[in-house]
Amino acid sequence: MVGFAGLKGSYAIFIIVLMVLGIVAGAFYFYNAASKNSCGDPGNARFSALPDTTIDVSGQPRTYHAVAANFTGTGQVEVIQNVAFLTTDFNDPLQSHTINGSCASDLYTPASITVEVTFSQTGAQVYLGPISFRGTTPNAVQILTNDSQAGLLWNVGDAFLTLLVAA
Repeated sequence: MVGFAGLKGSYAIFIIVLMVLGIVAGAFYFYNAASKNSCGDPGNARFSALPDTTIDVSGQPRTYHAVAANFTGTGQVEVIQNVAFLTTDFNDPLQSHTINGSCASDLYTPASITVEVTFSQTGAQVYLGPISFRGTTPNAVQILTNDSQAGLLWNVGDAFLTLLVAA
């Protein structure tokens, strides 16, 4: 009995299965290589509590609970006092990425972020941003929700973004 391409039945099936597995493995390899940062994974977001912060809001001092946030991508969330901060857009040239074929960081180009703020008590959702911070940004950056209940703050020289929730 002669099978596929002159091979006997079970051996022919084995060769065909092996070829199909090779094609699937090759496709998986190239899919993974294209979807990952070739310079390494920046890891998970990191958060740390800061002392309460008082900032000027429409000429009046207002105190906020503050958390230092080092986001590393989109879809990352931090919850403070029933307020959730979710990154919906994020670009940080300080993270290692390919520049002219080599892995490098860009210290001068500002990072940018858009955050969705969700208030669990009311279900209200507000987008803050996009804002630019770090790099060559010359002044502090502050953006608050319309009711000033939550916001984002970056001070010149800080390596992190501060998340704010009214105290």
